[in-house]
Amino acid sequence: MNFTGPIPGTYSSLFYKNLGADDFLLGVIGFAATIALALVQFPGGYLADKDGRRSLVVTMTYGVALSYLFLVFAPSWHFIVFGLIIQNFCLLYQPALFAIMLRFCRS
Repeated sequence: MNFTGPIPGTYSSLFYKNLGADDFLLGVIGFAATIALALVQFPGGYLADKDGRRSLVVTMTYGVALSYLFLVFAPSWHFIVFGLIIQNFCLLYQPALFAIMLRFCRS
């Protein structure tokens, strides 16, 4: 699913620095993204069980795709932080996706 993700991730810190972030802000950006992802794991599992896995995965995948626009067209590092937080909030579907993958891996 994420075959090409590490390619731009290799140079993302240089991109953020060119947008005005310093070393401390790189840490803050990573911290904000990780906290946003951690906050949605339990609600994501609950919504996957309550409302269904497939609809949650489909809907939130569009949110993740649109959040990349904040990263691509960012005029400053502030937009990067906002885009990564939105992206990781949209990863609310991760527990549902893991449940779907485990269901097919058991056989």
